[in-house]
Amino acid sequence: MIKSGFTLKKFIILGILFVAAVGSLLHFLYDWSNQNILISFIAPVSESVWEHFKLGFYALLLYGLITYFFIRDKVNNFIFGLSLSSIGLNVSIGLLFYLYKLFIHHSIPWIDITLFIIGIIFAFFILYKILALPPLPPIFNWIGIFIILITISGFVIFTFKPLTRFDIFKDPTK
Repeated sequence: MIKSGFTLKKFIILGILFVAAVGSLLHFLYDWSNQNILISFIAPVSESVWEHFKLGFYALLLYGLITYFFIRDKVNNFIFGLSLSSIGLNVSIGLLFYLYKLFIHHSIPWIDITLFIIGIIFAFFILYKILALPPLPPIFNWIGIFIILITISGFVIFTFKPLTRFDIFKDPTK
């Protein structure tokens, strides 16, 4: 349930724009930082699909961290919603990417960017639906924190030890 005096529509629209902009900048951050190892935790180090999942995840997480203190008393289930929307973002992008690659056997940048935007919109749709629910038991926020920490751990681990036998971890430029 959304409490009065808060415009969830504005939060969603700003969020979509923020995640699209920050996610796009993250695409270049690793090279801009002269391949700084610390930056590799949050920015793609290759052109693999897995590495590109960092773009939306970290941009959405940053938006969540920035806005949490302003809206936590105005919405319900924020952390849980943020965690599920981050999963929805990357699952939707991954599914749509591999679906179009079934028909067009190579990546097309403008389609990839469009899928990123679609994934962001889908993520904020999920977030909106969860924020609008009545309060869930506190365990759901702990589940959300766990999901976020597991995702961050996966990005760190698989940046340095990608499972290249799986297509999602392969860099198509190499």
